[in-house]
Amino acid sequence: MGPDMAAAPSSPQPDTRAASPGDGSGALPQPSAPAPVASVPRGLGAVQSMDELPADFRQSLPRLHMDVHGYAVKPADRFVVINLKQYRIGDTVADGPVLKDIVPQGAVLEFRGVTFLLPPS
Repeated sequence: MGPDMAAAPSSPQPDTRAASPGDGSGALPQPSAPAPVASVPRGLGAVQSMDELPADFRQSLPRLHMDVHGYAVKPADRFVVINLKQYRIGDTVADGPVLKDIVPQGAVLEFRGVTFLLPPS
C-alpha cells in the first residue's frame, strides 16, 4: 500500500456469539437431541423381544421366521412375510399369533395374551 492508501482504522466488531446462561463461556447453546423413535407402538407398553420370553412360552409358539420386513412411515404400507406368507397389521398369522403392528425393529405379535417383538431374521 502506498502512503495515500493508509489502512482505515478498524472499528471493534460486535461479539455476535450468544452467551450461554451460567457458564460464561460465550458458546452457543446446543439444541437438545430429538427424542428417539419409539420402538413399540403407543399403547402397547414395554414389549419384550421373542428371545427374552420365558422358555416354556417360546416352546408353545408356532415356528415363526420373518422372511421380509417391509416397514414404511404410513402404517397402511407396512407388511411382513412370516413363514413365506405375507401379512399386514391386524392379520392373524398361521397357528394363532395376531400381528399388532410393524415397527422399525420388527413385528409386534400377540399370542395367548402376551405381546412380543419378532425381529427380522
